[in-house]
Amino acid sequence: PSFPHQAALPAIGTIRPLFQKHSNKKGFCKPLHLHQLLAEAIQGGVLAGSEKFLSLEHCKSLVALMDSQGNAQLNWPEFQTLWDKIRKWTDIFLVYDTNKSHHLEYKEVEPALKAAGIMVDDLVMQLVGLRYTEPDLTISYPGFLYLVMKMESMIHKFQAYDMMGHGTVTLTYKQWLHMTMYN
Repeated sequence: PSFPHQAALPAIGTIRPLFQKHSNKKGFCKPLHLHQLLAEAIQGGVLAGSEKFLSLEHCKSLVALMDSQGNAQLNWPEFQTLWDKIRKWTDIFLVYDTNKSHHLEYKEVEPALKAAGIMVDDLVMQLVGLRYTEPDLTISYPGFLYLVMKMESMIHKFQAYDMMGHGTVTLTYKQWLHMTMYN
């Protein structure tokens, strides 16, 4: 499917005032700031109402997954990268939310992930169903953003440790904890 630009979220060129409004005095966006910023941005777009499914935990994870300094906050360049991803994933979400419920049905999730460049097998889809769906087996818009960010980040981390490109990694206990605890 094609992904025509949807006016679901403000463009990066117009998001800077919102970033400045919702960042601290030093110009950093912490999870609570991101929660406020995303809620405000979602309220003004075609996915209005979805912000009620946005949790502070989602925002903590989004910040941790993009935070290159390990200080639980995003600077403007990190936020720009995150925002570009969020807009791309929003467009994908809108295409695959065929009934326009602001939730992906379970059967819509795998094709949406594939459109985001993430290939999954049946076991991974079972895990997605167990961990990332609502009780009715749907994934909310914020839940989809979190899922795609988490998967993309974990794939990138795996590839960084798979130096030889053989599809296997060796990690120390400390590396494993660092990789899995702060994300």
